[in-house]
This record gives sequence, C-alpha cells and structure tokens, in this order.
Amino acid sequence: MKKLIFTFPLFLLFCSSAPRYYLPNADQPEIATGLTVFLDSYMDRYKGKKAALVTNQSGVNSALEPNIRLLEKKKIIVDRILVPEHGLYGFVDWPDSPSADEDLGEGKKLIHIQSLPPKKIREKIAGVDIVIFDIQGMGMRCYTYISELAALIDALDGTSSELIILDRPNPLIPYGVDGIMLDNCFKSRSTSYFPGPMNYALTNGEAALYYKDVMKRNLKLTVIPMKGYSRDLFYGQTGLPWIPPSPNLPAYKNAVIYSAAVYLEGTNISVGRGTPDPFEYIGAPWINAQQLSADLKKLKIRGFSFRPVYFKPAASIYRGQRCGGVQIFLTGEKFSACENAYQIMLCLKRNSPYFRWIRDAQGGYGLDILAGSDLFRKGLEKDIPYEQIRNASEAAREQYRRRIRKYLLY
Repeated sequence: MKKLIFTFPLFLLFCSSAPRYYLPNADQPEIATGLTVFLDSYMDRYKGKKAALVTNQSGVNSALEPNIRLLEKKKIIVDRILVPEHGLYGFVDWPDSPSADEDLGEGKKLIHIQSLPPKKIREKIAGVDIVIFDIQGMGMRCYTYISELAALIDALDGTSSELIILDRPNPLIPYGVDGIMLDNCFKSRSTSYFPGPMNYALTNGEAALYYKDVMKRNLKLTVIPMKGYSRDLFYGQTGLPWIPPSPNLPAYKNAVIYSAAVYLEGTNISVGRGTPDPFEYIGAPWINAQQLSADLKKLKIRGFSFRPVYFKPAASIYRGQRCGGVQIFLTGEKFSACENAYQIMLCLKRNSPYFRWIRDAQGGYGLDILAGSDLFRKGLEKDIPYEQIRNASEAAREQYRRRIRKYLLY
C-alpha cells in the first residue's frame, strides 16, 4: 500500500525558537497564519471531523511543517486532498497539469480541481464534514487559486459542509486596488472568475466573505484570521517563509513584477518562463535589447527600472530561441501594475512592427480575458494615454473599494 510521506531536514526538530525569514528586524512582527491559529485554538470544535483539504506546497507553518501532517496530529481526518493548478508540490506547469484523481493510499485521494465546474467539485467533496482551504495566493484575479476558491464556494452552496479558510497574507495588498473590474462578457472559469479588479486587495478569508455575499451563496463559512498581521505589511516584513506558489514565482520580487508582466501573456512577448528569473525577463527574438531598454527608461515608469538582456526561455513561447529584451528591477516605490503593463506594451506596440496580440481558436483575445475587459486592449490599439483608461474605469474601482470595507479583517 502506498504511503503519504513527508520528509524534513533534521535540524527543524531541534529549533528552540520560531525561525525568522529574510533579514532580522527588531520591528518585524510575529505573524501567525490562519493555520497556526486554527491548530492552537479551534481543535475542540473540529477534532474527529472528516475533512477535505484544499492545499499545495504553500500550506506550511512557519517551521515549514505541512498542514496535512499537523491537522492529522490534531485528530482531524483528512479524507481527501484537493489541489489547484501546479499540483500538490507546485512543480507541474501548464499545460502539463494533471487532471485525473490519484490514490495516495491510507484511504486518501488526491483530486485535481483546476478548472473543474462547481458541480463536479461538489461531487468530489460529497460526504465530508468540513472543507479546509489553506493556500498561499497572489492577490490577482488572473491567478487561478482565487478562481478555485470562488468555485469551491459555488460548489458548497446549499450543502451542509462547512468551509474553513485558514487565512494567509496577500502579497499585493500594500499596492492597493488596481486594474479593471471584471466585465462578465470576459468571465472565464480559470483566470477571470472572481468579481473584482485585477488586484483585488483582499486576503483569502476576506475574498471568501465578499464572494459569498455578493454572489448570494448559502453555506456555512468560517474564516480563521491571522494574528499580528496588518494590511500595510509587505510580504518580506511578515517573517514568514516565501514558498513559491507556482513554478514561475521563485521569489517575492518575481511575484510583485508578475503583477504587471502577466498582461504580456496576451501578446507574442516572452515573459521569461523557463529562465532563472521568470517575469523579470521580457522579450522576443526580434527585439533590440539596448533600444527597448533605452525607450522604457525614457518613460520613467514608476517603481520599475530596466537593463538590456538576452535570454533563451526553456518553456512557453520562443522556447530555445535567443530573445532580446529587458530585465525589470523593482526600485522600491509603490506602483500601479496595470499602468506599468500598459506603458510597457504601448512602448512595444509603437516601436515594433512585429508586436501582436495572441488570439484563441474562436478569434478571442487572450489579453481581454487576462485584463477582464477589452478596455485595456482597445486603449492600446487607439494609442491613447493610460490616464484615459484609468479615468474610464475608476468609478467601478471606487464602488468596489467601498463595497469591500465591511469584509476587511485587518
């Protein structure tokens, strides 16, 4: 019989105090994620419950112990494990993500829920007492984990199973609400499912409370909040380890740059997938690196600096081809990811005759699905300044900011 085995460095067993990640700082707060709070304070209520656990490699405590083992130590019966895109260990990249259920032995099933419709998810979780959601997200509508959370809420609508969210920081909250609100004409199950702007500025727990209310879902929802967290903290200030939530976000800096560079995935520009620094590198075989770097520097894009680079992506578009482009550096200033993406793409469109949108088999634009609207793309096509895009979409963003206030936990 197969066994579910987790191995850890022996030195973790002998730590006399909680580890501190990144550089020590006297002002650095002690953050306890929802997982730690749940294990410390809620076991009397949930001990012996049959659970479906929605998680991946990011579901660890500050000592890097996995939630599966910790929950079972507390006598919660983890009956099945549901995993999002990239799988349980986070190393599988699209389009190779598995979809078939797996038998892990010891009475456990591994269920891949990426893009499953809510009806199918409902079938997969039938018979459990509780569903525990513990995943590190990225705070972007196009990042598929928030879509899985929303679909999970849809799946539990009208059922007796309780959904428990073990809250974690949203790495992009300090940058604020940003991007265009989702137009339902461009709603998709995978990347544009959550009804908010691209950067929705909510933790998983807050997002669940908002989604349940705005979509009028009927389920028992419990959010286990973090302790010691405030929404002005950058992830590097939390003292928590950065566990790459997916293969192409190996470090926090990649994740922050990703919030802008991801828009380029709706074009024929490589975002450096398959390089040591995905999303920091952008380019194409037909780009003059020095010229692009000089053109972008002239724009004085807030929060970003650029240097010319040449690279060969090992995955996705232009795999194995030499690309010219730029490496994006963070300067430390807060910025609008939507605006920075627009400025970069406008520069590429103006200066290269080979720049193109990517279209699907039905003729739709990938950028529209990513942005959640065709306003972004049409603005670029008409060569209009970003200020007009911002002004045209600001009323909807402000309405969203007002609406989410009552769901904020920190």
